Amino acid sequence: MSRSALGPDGAPDGEMRWAMQLEDLIKCENIIDLEGTSRDEVLLEMVRTAGKNAEVLDETALYTAILDREEEYTTGIGLGIAVPHARIDAVQGKVVVVGRSSAPIDFKALDDQGVSLFVLIAVSSHMHKDYIRILARWAQILKKDSVREAILAAGGAGDIYGILEKHFAP
Repeated sequence: MSRSALGPDGAPDGEMRWAMQLEDLIKCENIIDLEGTSRDEVLLEMVRTAGKNAEVLDETALYTAILDREEEYTTGIGLGIAVPHARIDAVQGKVVVVGRSSAPIDFKALDDQGVSLFVLIAVSSHMHKDYIRILARWAQILKKDSVREAILAAGGAGDIYGILEKHFAP
């Protein structure tokens, strides 16, 4: 790869660097306390929050894609975490929504435990590499007990953003 094809951070132009910054992935207003009591209600709340972002061109298509993904295979990865995700033309760029529930939700998680912490990830259909990197980065951070516990105990969106900011720092 020629040097001119590299961006200022040393990554190929157009690709997200592995050392992602939190502000590249989420806005504080995309961190919500969930009111839903079922999988579908929680997913709808999260998609509606994502739909407030200019990157989401079709909220209904995103919701359908997220539900289809859940029907194919649960995104409840265990440890009280679910990472519903979709790569879809109805999104330009990337949108991440973090939600937490005060009561665990039955999400058919791999460990059969309820889910209280959700990260919805939606990216453009052409962003395959970034999609994988974003999923991997969130999983890496959320597998830490201390991070999950701090997010669940945090006072609100600003506090959660601060917790995440510490763990996304390079």
